[in-house]
Amino acid sequence: MVDIIHAEHLQLPDPRIATRYDVSPGEARATRCLALLGAATRGLLVGGGHLLRGFGRVLPQDDGFARDDRVFVA
Repeated sequence: MVDIIHAEHLQLPDPRIATRYDVSPGEARATRCLALLGAATRGLLVGGGHLLRGFGRVLPQDDGFARDDRVFVA
């Protein structure tokens, strides 16, 4: 997931939050939500420059997502 998350602490819990780096905010929100949902339901390993702890998995939580800290590694 390269550059679909710019602020992990905001956009994992609420992937509908857009930043000024989202060139097309509506498309970015939809892409972020679909990608995170896909990763969470398939148990995929995710990583990226804006994920603070390197690589790991995400879990659905409330209306968004959270890191699965059991498997996040730097």
